[in-house]
Amino acid sequence: MGQQRRKYTDDYKAAAAERLYEPGATQGSVSSELGITGTQLKTWRLEIEVFYNRQRRHSGIQYKTPLQAFEDTTMKMAA
Repeated sequence: MGQQRRKYTDDYKAAAAERLYEPGATQGSVSSELGITGTQLKTWRLEIEVFYNRQRRHSGIQYKTPLQAFEDTTMKMAA
C-alpha cells in the first residue's frame, strides 16, 4: 500500500507561508525545516496571495499582509 496523505490545517499553511517573508528565508530552507516540498510551500503561498488579492479588490479592505487578511477572514467566517 502507498503512503497516506498528510493533512495540514489552514493555520499551519499560513504560518509556513508567512515564514517566507522573514529576512534571509528561502523557499528551500523553510520547506526543508518543515519537512515539506518547496513546491507545496509555494502553492500555499500563492493560494494565500490569490485569496488576499480577491478579498482586497472586492471588499475595499485596507492594506494588510496576506496572513493578516487570511486571519481576519477566518475569524469572520467562524463568528
